[in-house]
Amino acid sequence: MPAQIIRIAGIKDQQVLRDQLDDYLEELRAFAPVEATYPYFEGYWTEPERWPYVIEVDRGAIGFAFVNRWSPSGRGTDYAVAEFYVAPGWRGRGHGTEAACQVFRKHCGQWEIAFDNGNLKARAFWPRAIMKAGVAAFERIESADRTILRFSNG
Repeated sequence: MPAQIIRIAGIKDQQVLRDQLDDYLEELRAFAPVEATYPYFEGYWTEPERWPYVIEVDRGAIGFAFVNRWSPSGRGTDYAVAEFYVAPGWRGRGHGTEAACQVFRKHCGQWEIAFDNGNLKARAFWPRAIMKAGVAAFERIESADRTILRFSNG
């Protein structure tokens, strides 16, 4: 696997991430209705409790992770993975798992991750990534249309 880093995305990364976000939203439309535009995008560069990460391999952006403090369960959380994307050509090589682990290491506390139940790739990916990050156990909150994973990493 080529060297990979995850870093806070700067203003110069916005266009690449916006293009990737469009691809990501198109993929999500297979599982549920999704707004045509993502209303929170700019906030990741202007609001203090939002963190936009770019996932890079060999200095090229292959994906992103958007982290915030909004609790999908409504029970409160320190951090939540709002959006997470690895470009299709880079999937299945461990980059997503490593990126998720790096994001979790940057922020210790209570986490939540939500995904649509029809998204079988997310359903398989997130429990594995959480365990790979060294988390011994997580709570699974399931409803008819989505699943929320809650865990603490320190």
